[in-house]
Parts: sequence; structure tokens; C-alpha cells
Amino acid sequence: MIHDIAQAVALVLTWQAVLWITLGYSFGSLLGAIPGLTGIVGIALLLPLSYYLPPWVAIPMLMAISKGSSFGCNIPAILINTPGTPAAAATCLDGHQLALQGRSGKALKANLYAGLIGDTFSDIVLIFSAGLLARVALKFGPAEYASLMVFALTVVGAVSTGAVIKGVMGAALGVLLGVVGMDMITGVSRLTFGVIELGDGIAMIPLMIGLLALSEIFLHAEKLLASRDADQGRVATVPPPRHPDDSRITRDEVPRFARATAIGALIGTVVGALPGIGQSVAAFVGYGEARRFSPNPEAFGRGSIEGVAAPEAAASAVNGANLIPLLALGIPGDVVAAVLLGALMIQGLAPGPLLFEQHRVTVFALYAGMMITNLIHWPVGLVFIRASNLVSRIRLAHMMPVVFILCVAGTFALGNSVFDVYVMIIAGVGGAVLRKGGFAPVTVVIGFILGPLLENSARQALLLSQGSFLTFITRPISLFFLVLTAASIVGSFLYARQRGSAAIPGATTSE
Repeated sequence: MIHDIAQAVALVLTWQAVLWITLGYSFGSLLGAIPGLTGIVGIALLLPLSYYLPPWVAIPMLMAISKGSSFGCNIPAILINTPGTPAAAATCLDGHQLALQGRSGKALKANLYAGLIGDTFSDIVLIFSAGLLARVALKFGPAEYASLMVFALTVVGAVSTGAVIKGVMGAALGVLLGVVGMDMITGVSRLTFGVIELGDGIAMIPLMIGLLALSEIFLHAEKLLASRDADQGRVATVPPPRHPDDSRITRDEVPRFARATAIGALIGTVVGALPGIGQSVAAFVGYGEARRFSPNPEAFGRGSIEGVAAPEAAASAVNGANLIPLLALGIPGDVVAAVLLGALMIQGLAPGPLLFEQHRVTVFALYAGMMITNLIHWPVGLVFIRASNLVSRIRLAHMMPVVFILCVAGTFALGNSVFDVYVMIIAGVGGAVLRKGGFAPVTVVIGFILGPLLENSARQALLLSQGSFLTFITRPISLFFLVLTAASIVGSFLYARQRGSAAIPGATTSE
């Protein structure tokens, strides 16, 4: 065993392997920083290159692209409130608020360090317990997934802007938008109104960019046009730091940062090991649970470092954990894992139990490559943070058109569809209306992401149980999540009652 590990480390610790991994991480970070472009795009672009590289270089390079994208997508989310992925939408809640307070450096470094810790933690779990966690994941059926989605929806209470009814209404709107398109079980079109482009449903990225980014551009444009102050358009998008502590995590903040990061890493690892869930669910659940266990939950949504650390640690932890079912069972956990499955097959490696017996050295080399990626994460991330700080010097009147162009370009490039651009613009107008009405557009995003997952899982469970709802409470894991959901809702109302308010205490998004 020791000999195999030493041989694997020697394979990866070459300048060629480190160079390719570094290039992969940097490329992924750059793509992630462009709204609409994700790690899967970078992996697809460089997948042909993996033909000419050994597996202990090719697979870690492709994984580095995904890891880099997880970090890079949060840079525009924090600086200009433009998330590049659904998971980054959770980071917007507190990350952008910190940036508006002149503490963008603090938010970016919290994002960097939390992502590094979450990623490393899940990689270690993958290395030591892939087989065990894979067997646990196999126990999840449709009923368990449905109950998990119900529990995940409780995060709406943590991001509601006012009374709980507004959060529920926003989530309900998101669920309604999520059912547009063809029913995956019956094949019947729903709410398409004869529009062919809606047959596959509303695209997630255009809707999300419109609701969260374009809506803010419209509101800023309205303020600039209505303002009589000539200097209004000269205000920087992100105020510069006023104190050195604004650009770093202080000693007093370390305990809160560590607690939120630990919660996010644990949640991300568990969620990542479950096929078909993904980073977005992990990020929002991590955010909600970090707020629940925080001694200062009312700070969430107003610029809490915990609100940045938890979702990023959770989303990053998915990167390593989603390889648990892939390597141990040959079951891809998400789209990235599915592409990696193809890359492994190209290299002549068939995932599954035999992989660990027949290609032990190669598997150890993959693990070593993942850890090297985590080491690269820190210096490369700091370079991107330093470069991104230049955004604080750009005037608001100059920045908004650039952001608009990036939104349009990223949305169009995602599917080469002008219709997606129309969706983004309509969502932007709708998001601006929601913000003016005191609603949080992110609740719509949560409902849109989780609603279809809940519907499909619940309907599959009911089909398997011949219509009996008892399946949700007779299965122990499903019952566990339903009990957590009930406890979460009761706890939120009790907390609100103690504070003398009928509203669930939570975040307020920028308006």
C-alpha cells in the first residue's frame, strides 16, 4: 500500500502535471468569473486534450477546471451581484452586501478560504470513506430525495426580505416557473402557451441572471436618471476599503467563520455524495443551517462573513464528494461527474469496485492530483482577488453597461439562443418589480431550483407506493428530513416571536 501511494505521488509531482493542473484551475476560474459560463463549459472545451495526457494528469486537470469555476463564479456574485451559477446566488446575499460596505476584500478572501477548506475536507472524506458513503447514498430513493427537497425549501425563511408570506410567495412563483415545459413523467407540455422554445422549460441561468443581476442594473439606471446630482454617476460600484481590516478576516471573526465553514463543508459533503442533487442545493442548505446555528442570525443578508463562508464551503465540498458514487459505483452525481465518467472511460478506466483493485496506483494518483489542486487554489485565488479589486475603481455609470453586456453575452453563449436573452430581460424587469415590492428575488430562484426536483421525486415515490403518502413517513431517512423540516419551521417562528415580530428574521437583499 505504502509503495503504491509513493508511486502515485511521484507520478503527479512532476512539473508537467502541476502545470496542467494549474492551467486547468486558472482556466476554470476565468470562465467562472464570466456570467453564464460554467466549469462544464471549460471541461467540454478541454476534454479532447485529455486524449493525449495520462489519466493522472488528464482527470485532475479536468477536475481543477470545475474547482476553479466554483471559486471564480463568486467573484462577480460578490462584486456586482451577478452570479454565474445557481450556487453563487447564495453567495450574493451577504457577499455583495459586504462589497457595498467597502469590504469586498474580506468577502473574496472568505470565499477563497471557505472554498479551500470545504474542497479539501470533501476530498479527504472521498479518499478514506468512498465505499462507505456510496453504500449510504444507495439507500436514498425518491421518497428520501423528496423529503430532502422539502427540508431545503425551509431556507426560504432565511432569505426572506420581510414577512414570511413574501418569502413563501416568492418561492411559490419560482416553483410555478419551474414547471413550465414538458412533464418528465407524462410527456405533456405545461404552461408553454404554444411557444416552442418553452418546450424544454425556462433556462435556469438566463432566469437567474435576470432576476438577480439585470434587475439591479435597472434599479441603478433608474436612480441615475432620476438623480439631479451630477456626481451620482461617478460613484464606484464597489467602495474601496476604509480600514485594513476591511480586506481580511480578523481574529474576532475567525470563530464565526470557522463554524460556518464547518457546517457548510459537512452539508456539502453529504449532499455531494447523493447523485443528482448538486451545488445549488448544498449552497442554500448550508446558508440556512449556518444562519440557524449562528449566535447572530439577524446579521445574515446584511453583510455577514458567515453568510459567505457557509454556502461557498458547501458548494466546494460537492466537488470532491460527487466523485464518491462515481468512483465507487460508477454512478455520476452531476453533469461534471458524468463528463468525468466519459474521460475515465476514454483512459480505459471503468469506475466501480474493480477500479480500486485493478488500477490502485492510478486511483491514488487521482487523489494526489486533487490535493495538489487544493494547494494551487490558494495562490491562484489570491491573484484573481487582487485583479478583481480593480473593479472598485470603476465608476457606476461606466460599470453598469459593461455588466449588461456581460449578462447578454453570457446568456447567449450558454445556448446560442436569442430567446434566452429575452427570458433574461423579462426576468430582469420582473426582478426589479419584486425588489420594489419588498420581495427577495432569490426566493424565486430557490423555488425554481428546488421545485422541479421536489415534484419529480415526490411523484416517483407515489408511483412506486401506488399513491400512498405513507411512504414518506415509513422510510426512516425520509421521516428524519421531515422531522428536521418541522423543527426548522417551528424554531424559526419561535425565534421571530421572541424578537416581537411576525416576520421570520432573515436577510434583506440590496435594493
